[in-house]
Amino acid sequence: MKLTSMRTRLISSRRKPVASALAGLALCLPGLACAQVASGTVDVALRVERGCFVVEQVEDAAAHQETEWGRVDFGAHARLDAPGGSPAAQLDAAVARLECNPDTAYRLEVDDGLHGGAGGVRYLRRERAGTNADANTDAATIAYRLYTDAARRTPWLAGTPVSGVTPADGRVYLPMYAQIVQSATPPPVGRYRDTLHLTLTW
Repeated sequence: MKLTSMRTRLISSRRKPVASALAGLALCLPGLACAQVASGTVDVALRVERGCFVVEQVEDAAAHQETEWGRVDFGAHARLDAPGGSPAAQLDAAVARLECNPDTAYRLEVDDGLHGGAGGVRYLRRERAGTNADANTDAATIAYRLYTDAARRTPWLAGTPVSGVTPADGRVYLPMYAQIVQSATPPPVGRYRDTLHLTLTW
């Protein structure tokens, strides 16, 4: 009896691992295949480079394409020696605002305009009526000066850059202020124009 009992227990103990393996295999094989599981990671990144562009303009300054950055309009005047001073104007900040990445060092330069100049004096030239403005422009000119401050005490000379670092909001307003050089001689009637080229470097 003891041998029989011992033999029975031995057989039972040998069968248990087989039953457990078969049960595990049944769980791994819901059909005929065992599902494979893998996991991993995906790196997501973005690189922000320094750049500046003119607000409300299509062309990006970084593409080195010329576009109109605004207008300095002196308005309409009959004389240039009014008691209150000669006509003055400034670049429209609503059009001329630049936006750069915060903490971006920049340099802004302006030339002498289309009609030359010296010592900070630039010239507007009268346009005659006609379809070809370049061929119908006479020699009548009106002198004006550019400044970098509203008080018009710091002349903005060609080749002298205005430099700075953009603030936290990244907004930079072009510091362009202009004033007609006072003259006691009434100028010929007409429309006077000049074009300034600005170069922004960052």
